[in-house]
Amino acid sequence: MDLARLKKVKPDDELYELARKQFEKANAIQAGTASYNLACIYGLRGNKDACLKALESARDKVTLPEAEDILNDPDLASVKEQDWFVEFMETLNKKTETEPENKATVVDPQLLNG
Repeated sequence: MDLARLKKVKPDDELYELARKQFEKANAIQAGTASYNLACIYGLRGNKDACLKALESARDKVTLPEAEDILNDPDLASVKEQDWFVEFMETLNKKTETEPENKATVVDPQLLNG
């Protein structure tokens, strides 16, 4: 995918297609690991359904970048203003607002020794 960017090829170029196939193989090995990269390719290609599905997979497998990084990703520039993308980003914001903070519990070592 980086080579495709460097060469400034069109989204339907063979380099992006090779990257897509490799990302799908990576996801087959470990679900979600390359879902965000797939979303970027689908976003570049204007494939709404596949882009959203890949974003949801990355979210569900906790491999999604921070919201600010997603919004600033040039690969997703063509979809950022679309209603489905805005709704997806809003669900991320709602999720982080409702999640409790992860606080470590301090356990007294003497309690562990009985």
